Amino acid sequence: MSFEPSDLPGEETFGHVLPGTALRLRAPLPDPDAPHVAVIGGAEVRGRFAPEPFCDRLAGRLRMPVANLGVQNAGLDVFVQDEAVLDHVARASASVVQVMGAHLLSNRFYTVHPRRNDRFLRHSKVLGNLYGDIDFTEFAFVRHMLLDLSRAAPGKFPLVIRELEAAWVARMRLMLHRLPGPRVLLWTTGYAPGSCADLGTEPLFVTRAMVDRVAQMADAVVEVDLSGRYGRDDPLGLDVPPGGEAAAEEMLGAAGHALVAARLGEALEGLGVGMRTGRAA
Repeated sequence: MSFEPSDLPGEETFGHVLPGTALRLRAPLPDPDAPHVAVIGGAEVRGRFAPEPFCDRLAGRLRMPVANLGVQNAGLDVFVQDEAVLDHVARASASVVQVMGAHLLSNRFYTVHPRRNDRFLRHSKVLGNLYGDIDFTEFAFVRHMLLDLSRAAPGKFPLVIRELEAAWVARMRLMLHRLPGPRVLLWTTGYAPGSCADLGTEPLFVTRAMVDRVAQMADAVVEVDLSGRYGRDDPLGLDVPPGGEAAAEEMLGAAGHALVAARLGEALEGLGVGMRTGRAA
């Protein structure tokens, strides 16, 4: 599997590459055999435009390296399908897995791009039969496709949601099964996904019942409410290049990164991870 930098205005073009894949990272990864924490996730983990993403803040608190494996627009498929990523994370002292949207993975109804999970590739015959009047060739992005489906036939849309929920639970269990632990689930809630807010709040289509079904495979679940001044619509403290203003409104601000780092730090220290008090992970 290979990864490409985003074509969005102001996107970073970091050159740090994980061995065995073309995944571009914000910073070089620590020695996989040395004590460190690995963090898997999407935009919030990557910390686009953030001078000090929460992974960096967490490293300072724990006094040990934290590998930022955040990928813009990522869903579970980016990581579950990449053996090099799973290999590295499995060697970490502890892992943090962000709860990502259920819409960002391939399922029985549609297929997403393997590198850019927000991109819609094709629909299945099952979905085509369910929505016979929809021209799926018009869609490039998953959110917009789902928004149109929800409006075209509200009575049918719960069938789509149930499929996304089932696929998400199965894929998350597969991910957590590959990680030896300690494993922490990071669930950021309380903000809406911009123009597609009618679909619900981020992470899209993930419910508490779904998280509860996979929580038994984790050592801790950290839920962080990012509503209010912590929301992604507050770009305070971000380094935004010309042309990136609109994208920055979708990014987590500095206050949000600080809050996530604090909550994760508490959880990981409670699991005995970190060197702040003389304990080695």
